[in-house]
Amino acid sequence: MQKEGADIRAVAARAGVSVASVSRFLNGKKRVRAETEARILEAVSALGYRPNPIAQSMRTNRTQLVGLILPDSSNPFFSALVRGAEDALGASGYALTLLNSNEDVTRERELLERLQRLRCDGVILIPAPETENESQRWSGHDPAFPLVLVDREAGIPTDLVVVDNALGGTLAATHLLENGHQRIGLLSVDYQVSSHRARRAGFVQALSEVGLTPCGEAFVPLTVEDGSRATKALLARLEPPTALFVTSSSLTIGALAAFQARGLRCPQDISIVGYDSYPWQEILTPRLTVICQPAYEMGQCAAERLLARMQGADAAPQRQILSPKLIVRGSVASLAL
Repeated sequence: MQKEGADIRAVAARAGVSVASVSRFLNGKKRVRAETEARILEAVSALGYRPNPIAQSMRTNRTQLVGLILPDSSNPFFSALVRGAEDALGASGYALTLLNSNEDVTRERELLERLQRLRCDGVILIPAPETENESQRWSGHDPAFPLVLVDREAGIPTDLVVVDNALGGTLAATHLLENGHQRIGLLSVDYQVSSHRARRAGFVQALSEVGLTPCGEAFVPLTVEDGSRATKALLARLEPPTALFVTSSSLTIGALAAFQARGLRCPQDISIVGYDSYPWQEILTPRLTVICQPAYEMGQCAAERLLARMQGADAAPQRQILSPKLIVRGSVASLAL
């Protein structure tokens, strides 16, 4: 294995400049004349020089490594978010390492500590569900360590990138109301995360403005099976809903399975508005009307906020709110008003 010192000395000798000049130029710390730059780059190419990343990190106190902790790596929404973050970080020379908290606060804290021990330059975090004591949850966190939250809020003053989830709930309710539905049920998750809580709040507020309340609500674990079971219970009510608003894609699959099990046609017998847009929805009959989140853009924005922090930005924590949009397809019937 070649030593970095010998390599960089060879580059300097071939280019006719000092070792220090080559080092500063390659680390982006010194601008040189175009002629000198050309000689250094020619020497680097001719000699096949590759900087030693370990030695570089010791000199700069940076590893060019960022951690991203997500709650559930199987969720396709998070996959799109990760791609956005990875593309933005990669363009700035950073590598991304992914870790899964499994929606567990204790594991999340352990992963954060591990990433700091590994000298990651910063972390993007999609928080696990909230606890009863959010301040205790973050008691050991170093506020100087670059950290950006994305998708979900948590009880810590740091940069945050989220979607306007209340608007998402409002858009869903408004679309169903405009199509004549008055008995509208809600299916959401049973743990405390700000995104789903805000979706429900926007949905309920839109109904209340026309004097309505949800025609039954169910809060269940985030699985297809629980979504199906809860939907069957809503459909068994004396006055079942004519439409459902479902706040997650996995629960939406469960709801559609329940429709099929009960022999109900969508949207002729019951309508549905789901959350998030995925390619698999294109094969459904009818195609699914959804509230779409800009997942890729969320990842990009979170990465850009983290890059700014890692480069020394000292402004107060920034809160960036992106907008969802309603994608109208064919799963909502228009009732006679």
